[in-house]
Amino acid sequence: MAYKFTESGEIKTIILYIIKTLGGSGDISTVTDIFMEYEFVDYFTMILALGELREAGLLDVYREDNCDKYILSDIGKEAMEGFEKNIPLSVRGSIHDTVKNYKMRLEKGQVVTAKYIKHSEFDHEAVLSINEGGVSLLELSLCLGSAGDAKKICKNFKKDPQRIYEMIINGLL
Repeated sequence: MAYKFTESGEIKTIILYIIKTLGGSGDISTVTDIFMEYEFVDYFTMILALGELREAGLLDVYREDNCDKYILSDIGKEAMEGFEKNIPLSVRGSIHDTVKNYKMRLEKGQVVTAKYIKHSEFDHEAVLSINEGGVSLLELSLCLGSAGDAKKICKNFKKDPQRIYEMIINGLL
């Protein structure tokens, strides 16, 4: 998928749609993982848009299991009804597929995440994690000088996280 969103309204609509697709609520980590999967915009632009949605009353926040969860407010639900059709069908389909896969992994108790974060022109980060049955098996943050390298690491990690986990354990033992 090659969509890049530049308009603030588009970015906010995508965030609302992700939360709606998650069942009307989601924590920041889940929303970020799904949003950044497609690199619609950079991480900081997404976080700024999320804050603006809260300020505008389109999202409410509640605390559950020591984690802030975002939930669509009544105004947010109305906004989704009006603007959902503005999201390209292929983007909606991709978000649905990603959420479906995420929920299946969650049911199994296994969640693998690989996030790319751009800090500056020459400072990029790949944040990798494996959680299984509510236990964190691996958390790894790699700082890199190239966006391409960080993105490639995230992509390769998601392809076979178990093999990479085993390589790290074997290398350290």
